Amino acid sequence: MLKKRIIPTFLINSNRIVKGINFKNYKDVGEPTSNIKIFNSQKSDEIMFINVNKEKNIENLKKILKNSSEYCFMPMTAGGGIKSIKDIKNLLDCGADKISINRKISEDLNFLKKSSKEFGSQCIIVGIDVKKINNEYRIFVNNGKKLIKYNLFDYIKKCDEFGAGEFFINNIDRDGTKKGYDLELIKNIEKYTELPIIYSGGAGNLGHIYKLFKYTKNVAAACSSIFCFGDNNPIRIRSYLRNKKIDVKNG
Repeated sequence: MLKKRIIPTFLINSNRIVKGINFKNYKDVGEPTSNIKIFNSQKSDEIMFINVNKEKNIENLKKILKNSSEYCFMPMTAGGGIKSIKDIKNLLDCGADKISINRKISEDLNFLKKSSKEFGSQCIIVGIDVKKINNEYRIFVNNGKKLIKYNLFDYIKKCDEFGAGEFFINNIDRDGTKKGYDLELIKNIEKYTELPIIYSGGAGNLGHIYKLFKYTKNVAAACSSIFCFGDNNPIRIRSYLRNKKIDVKNG
């Protein structure tokens, strides 16, 4: 069984870290370099950089990855604005270990097959932004602004078949609210794939992360607000979870 992971997640806009609520009203919360050094010293399991700037230009991601790779000894994932195989290669060359792709795959599932074949499925994470509409979970792209045609669970199955290595599920309704995770959503997704799932949206305290790991098969929690707006850190979270008998990775 895979050990549980805690993944600090940085939303990047113009070389700054930002955080919003429900994918809106982003506020500046810091500078990437100093934060990366802090989380590296705390031996985070992994770290994620997700590009949310309107232009979806990956140049800022490349710069951050290059700077980070000099002193960051944890696996790094980058995403947001991936449009081509060349973009994936550029980010990997700059120090990323895995790439999270959202919109491009929703537009062309064959891009997922091609990228998984080129770089290995373990390198490719399918990002899915989810929001509940009329009591049904729907998929959005473009920072939660554009609804796509796919049924969520059909899309999960398709991506599994086309070579996904992991899924990165962002719950728009819970994003930045610190109200806890939507366990119903993750349990439903787990019926359609055996792949590892990184889940984001709702962590406001350590108990929320515990419930996610206790009551689902989910293997990773991507956290932002709990780090940006509190005194929590990966060491403290791992210690708490171990005391609760959750099998977490060693930092």
